[in-house]
Amino acid sequence: GTSLTLRYYTDRGARSMRDIDLLVPDGEADAALEILERLGWTSNELDSAARDVLARHHGVNLAHPDGGRIDLHRRLLADSPRNADGPLWEHAVPVVLGDTRVVAPCRADELLLVCVHGWQWQPVPSIRWIHDAVTIARHMNEDDWQRLVNEARRRQVSLRMSLAIGVIRERFGAAVPDRVLAQLRAAPVAGFEAAEERNHTSPPGLLPPGLLRAYFAHTRELGPPHGAGWWVGCARRFWFVSNAPSVRTLAPWLVRWARRRVNAGRAAR
Repeated sequence: GTSLTLRYYTDRGARSMRDIDLLVPDGEADAALEILERLGWTSNELDSAARDVLARHHGVNLAHPDGGRIDLHRRLLADSPRNADGPLWEHAVPVVLGDTRVVAPCRADELLLVCVHGWQWQPVPSIRWIHDAVTIARHMNEDDWQRLVNEARRRQVSLRMSLAIGVIRERFGAAVPDRVLAQLRAAPVAGFEAAEERNHTSPPGLLPPGLLRAYFAHTRELGPPHGAGWWVGCARRFWFVSNAPSVRTLAPWLVRWARRRVNAGRAAR
């Protein structure tokens, strides 16, 4: 939201935000979290230390006793393989935030993030991503569009991008060139992408959503399941990497999971 407001919206009051998203290189996430914790920021997750959450997920929600919220991210996309963000940092652009100089994703990476993040099921449907995507599309040039297509293929999200881009173009008049949509739709699609797309756009089922997400992320990084070691790695991706499951940590998690399933069922009805 901060990057979008500074770069694409002419009025800073035109787009609501509840927090600031801070992305750091994957290898520097633990150091960044240590600095933030020294400054008083703590995890919003119940029964989970911030370091455990960051070890398990691509980011962690932090809050400060004086007010304010930060989402610290170690990867641009939740399901990207480790070290996938190298080109992202190479193409990042400088942005001035108050008295601080930072960098933000280039237009292509920004649009990729908005579409992939927005194209998923939420208990309260979010339509803000559509306006964000249409707004960014107005600023894209030919090189930006080609980079978007290339990154969607490299990150194996061509299917989701083709669906999201198709919606903002055909239903909301976004300035998306014909060739871009054609290239996304003709791009090679990994075997797991269709199942992943159905999972991301459906209400939670009986299985914990994090388990399926870990499966797809592990497949994207290491290929289809092969051998016991693959499944062990997938389980480690789902559970806290630095804190193996125990009865003490499993019991409250099961209670929260059961409550979420009941609430999701009620919301769906």
